[in-house]
Amino acid sequence: MKSERFDIRMTTQEKASIIGRAKRTGRTTSEFMIDTALNRKIIVIDSLPEMVSQLKALGRNLNQLTVLCKSSRRLPIS
Repeated sequence: MKSERFDIRMTTQEKASIIGRAKRTGRTTSEFMIDTALNRKIIVIDSLPEMVSQLKALGRNLNQLTVLCKSSRRLPIS
C-alpha cells in the first residue's frame, strides 16, 4: 500500500500536459509520473482494440475449420 506523498510545483501547462499524456496511456497521473520518473517504458498501442477483434475473428475461423475436420461431414469442392 502506498503511504508516501511527493509534492512538486509546476506550471498549469505542464500539469495539463502530464494529465493528458497519462490519459492517453490509460494510467492515472500518479502511475504515469512514477513510471516515467523510474524510467519504465510506457508503450501505447492505439490500434489494440482493432487487433484484438481481428485476432478473435481468426480464432473463430480456425475453430470452425477444426470442427469441420473432426466431423464426418465433407464440404463440396467448387
